[in-house]
Amino acid sequence: MAIASAAKTPLLHLKGISKRFGAVQALTDVDFEAYAGIDWATQKHDLLVADDTGIEVLAGTFAHDEDGLTALCGTLVRLEVVLVAIERPEGVLV
Repeated sequence: MAIASAAKTPLLHLKGISKRFGAVQALTDVDFEAYAGIDWATQKHDLLVADDTGIEVLAGTFAHDEDGLTALCGTLVRLEVVLVAIERPEGVLV
């Protein structure tokens, strides 16, 4: 899936993030954006979240049943997704 090109609005935007582990400064003033895409199939649905360079930061597979779809939607809500690219056998839906 071409996540960054299909979803123009990031699902996650972090700006100026810094993180320290004891004496080690792991991150300093880092900006981050992530995009989501779903490969919608008959039996399962694959979710991919990638940053703005296309690097995968989260991936999961959800069953096409009540529990799987509830978990998929819950994940999108928890991540505060505002735009998702959905790929079906007929082509990409946005």
